[in-house]
Amino acid sequence: MKRFVVIVAMGVMAASANAQDATTVRLQSREIILSPATTRAFLAELRDSAGPALHGLAYLIRLPTNAERRALARSGLMLLESLGRGVFYASVSRSYDSSAAAVRSLLRTLAPLTPADRVAPNLWQRRYDVYRASTAGGDTINYVVNADSTLRVTVRFHRDVPVAAVAELLRRHGAAAPIMTGPALSAVVSRSGLEGLAGAEQVSWIDADLAPLLPDNDVSRQAIGVEQVQQFSVATGHALGLSGVGVRVGVFDTGIDEAHVDFQGRIIPQAISQVSLHGTLVAGIIAASGFASDKPDSWGQSNGGTPYQWRGMAPGAELIEQSTGGTVSEFVNRLYAYISSGGDVSNHSHSLGEDGYYGDMSRSMDEVIRGDWTVGSSPVPPRLQVYSAGNRDYGLRYFKVNKEVKNALLVGNWDVSRNRPFADRDLEPPKIHATALGPTQDGRIKPDVVAPGSSVRSTAYWNGATPEGFVCPQSTPGTGAGPRRDFYAADCGTSLAAPVVTGVVALVLQQYQETYVVDLDDDPPLPSTLRGIVIHTAKDLQGDWSTDVNGQPLTFGGQPAKGFAGPDFATGFGIVDAVAAVNVVRERRLRHGALANTCEVRSYAFTPPGGVPVKVTLAWDDPAPPGSTGDVARLVNDLDLVLIDPDGARHYPWVLGHTVTNPDGNPLAPEAQVCGTDPTVTRTLTESGPIDNTTVVAAVPGRDRLNNVEQVVAPYVPGVWRAEVTAFRLEQSQVFSLIGVPLLIYLPKPEAMRTLCQRIPRLCRPLFEQICARIPEICARPPLWELRDDALRLMFRAEQDRMIVPFGDLCAGLGDAAGCRPPSDSLPWHLRLGPTYPASLSVEIFTSSGRRLDGAIIGSRAQVLRWPAVPGDSYLVLRPTAGTQLHTPITLPIMIGR
Repeated sequence: MKRFVVIVAMGVMAASANAQDATTVRLQSREIILSPATTRAFLAELRDSAGPALHGLAYLIRLPTNAERRALARSGLMLLESLGRGVFYASVSRSYDSSAAAVRSLLRTLAPLTPADRVAPNLWQRRYDVYRASTAGGDTINYVVNADSTLRVTVRFHRDVPVAAVAELLRRHGAAAPIMTGPALSAVVSRSGLEGLAGAEQVSWIDADLAPLLPDNDVSRQAIGVEQVQQFSVATGHALGLSGVGVRVGVFDTGIDEAHVDFQGRIIPQAISQVSLHGTLVAGIIAASGFASDKPDSWGQSNGGTPYQWRGMAPGAELIEQSTGGTVSEFVNRLYAYISSGGDVSNHSHSLGEDGYYGDMSRSMDEVIRGDWTVGSSPVPPRLQVYSAGNRDYGLRYFKVNKEVKNALLVGNWDVSRNRPFADRDLEPPKIHATALGPTQDGRIKPDVVAPGSSVRSTAYWNGATPEGFVCPQSTPGTGAGPRRDFYAADCGTSLAAPVVTGVVALVLQQYQETYVVDLDDDPPLPSTLRGIVIHTAKDLQGDWSTDVNGQPLTFGGQPAKGFAGPDFATGFGIVDAVAAVNVVRERRLRHGALANTCEVRSYAFTPPGGVPVKVTLAWDDPAPPGSTGDVARLVNDLDLVLIDPDGARHYPWVLGHTVTNPDGNPLAPEAQVCGTDPTVTRTLTESGPIDNTTVVAAVPGRDRLNNVEQVVAPYVPGVWRAEVTAFRLEQSQVFSLIGVPLLIYLPKPEAMRTLCQRIPRLCRPLFEQICARIPEICARPPLWELRDDALRLMFRAEQDRMIVPFGDLCAGLGDAAGCRPPSDSLPWHLRLGPTYPASLSVEIFTSSGRRLDGAIIGSRAQVLRWPAVPGDSYLVLRPTAGTQLHTPITLPIMIGR
């Protein structure tokens, strides 16, 4: 077994010049042992440097608080990006004071960097052949080396480097036409210019620029429940259920045949002129109407289907057509343009660059998905990206996913007909294709899910002359007069599995906007929420797929391809389930929260449905780590999920392929892993092997230290449960999504309302019975409220509506599972409400005996109400005023404090 990482002992230890002040950092370029000797070398280099500061590595005793970071900065040591386990990129000024209290209490060692440490190894060592690739048309190109031998690269500078200094360095080293957009600058440099830039200590990382689009190549709908969700009417040609109406999907591909009758004007083109089979297939899987299924194509040949047979997952969605070529910055500009056009989710059935490598493209996509990238001065709004896992020419083998992104949803190919991952033995080398298996190089669970992608029939385009390769064996679409259009073709690969999931996400988004009454442009779900929904609701797949359909061993590398209970590296969390995904939204089992400091905890009380195991999934869009590190963990913010059942038992998430130990190598139990410390992580499955039945094993409950998604599955116990989310290690504030924990919804029954009206008559004038007689709908569909993101969301349907909210429910929903536990002193509680402009409503606090404690009209200004130190059996009562808009959702921000 190979131990990865920056290897650092747990706990807080005093700084001293001995062996504990040394640690090994594995960069892409080399391993560096940080020690007192490297500190002396760094300070000597700082003394001899001409600039105001020098960038290098700083190794700390423990993770600093925000106040300690500021104290270090005042001492001349500015922490920049974390490389994990207490090691940071740092800027040390010439005024650095090594005797300052903050430095003495926190800093272990410093280390300088060399030019090779700032460049992707294949670029630095001039191994340019790794950047050769075959395009969809069969041409072989090198997407880094230009015809004049210059190089297309991305350059990142440390974040404290002024823009003027960046421009001067690029000019000095001959970088042609750098695109000054976002944190990664795309530039063209000579080979000597690249070495010159690498010698500039202000540079943090240089990598290859974006690869060109390299494609990853009716049963699907039934297999994943889309038929049930759509409830499609062949008679009318429309879905009676969900169809993706109101959702716009970005298709980043090689071009779509916009004239295909199945798209019926639902494509929004954006400066892409080419048309391709691949792009048209992908677009059709997402949103084809299926109109031409039983009709002749443009050559007069019958398509031979039944009415609407080959429609897509979301036949009512609109498509925004985009290409993927150019530089990283240009690609992000296209993402920004698609989002600006109302894009809600995007499909990417293409590669990102050098396979199996967390390069600058992966880092950039993680930043874009999280919302950490800007175009000019405009932030790129966070949106989910769905990617194909890749088809590698090695059969079913591990470590072959060709995207390393954390925040995207990665989809593998599931062969529904044979109930196994797609691995076609009928194709001769080098045409053997199979769905890529995980994990990533740092051991994360990928793919996230699988979907049908084998022999999927969808909308097609044929130019009538130049062959465009299929993955599945089949005859070409023939020859005729001009291009062939309005027909369908089948192909295989993860390229066709990814749009299946993208289409399902479109259905989920339609349900989301209907359930929560939101505009997706103004109030979309977080990318982590959508990723979490798909993962949470996937159906687990188990089996041994190391043999073919005839029972013969699959000999591609001799590796076992197995699926176990829980997540695994062959199928992720399972096959996508559209019915379950839509239902988890319809049932409002989604929560959001935020953590600001290491060891901070958010707690949520909930009552799970009976008869089935309790399942909760935590997902977050993690900050992007530096690309300079090797196969170390890419996780930056490490959150922990635990479920506590009514009996007090603690249930932990799945852990796959790694263990957590103390410095002596002994496993640490989940409860012994203390937040803010640096445990050692040992991976049980590594690319260097062995990869066999001793290392390809099932997930077990524990504390996950690698992934930005965690899932707990526990036996059902009746009663109130609690979900706790803890910041085990936090480099910056983090928003998270919790799937499976219902929002608190208070739906009073008529009997309960009648009792309250009898106790507190003035709440219900006219009397409850009179309301029911006059407005039956109020009793048939009682008013409801929900607590979402620290705000009450409610809607009044009539002037007589009353929202009666028990304080216990309110406090539990705001994070106090005990229901606002009484404080040890007699200080009153304060309830800060509002503002709700332009809406207004009346808010009052009553005891169960009918005594009014406080009240106010909430509108364009927030109001603070008070209630006793021991809340007891009391209620928050909300009612409309003359300024309240009926039948209009109202959001009332709410905060409880003392």
